[in-house]
Amino acid sequence: MSNYAPPPGGSGGGGGGSPLVVYLDQRTGLTGADASATTLFTATVAGHELEAIISIVCTAYTSGTPIYVLKWTEGGVNFQIQGTVDATGPFRDFAEIQPDNGTSVTVQLTGTFVATVDVAGSAKVLV
Repeated sequence: MSNYAPPPGGSGGGGGGSPLVVYLDQRTGLTGADASATTLFTATVAGHELEAIISIVCTAYTSGTPIYVLKWTEGGVNFQIQGTVDATGPFRDFAEIQPDNGTSVTVQLTGTFVATVDVAGSAKVLV
């Protein structure tokens, strides 16, 4: 955006001098499930707070269920945000998460389907 200016005291949106850091999986025209998960972020210290967002939309749909999943571990418990979509419209969801140190935030397109889908998953560092 040509007229973007960072907030006062910040270098990109985190406030207080913190840069905006976003990890992104954005793909279009997918016609099959992923062979394996994609790592968006791996926590290297305790206390990282992230805003995790997923979005999935069918651009063409015949049958089946495309599923887009974002997974993380917090407090030793496995969590996930899961979105399914068909011809009825897009799915979007988000959560504020604090993944455990040494664990990863991953995304993966799964399911059996005859469709063309676009997916986006992100993890934005808040703290």
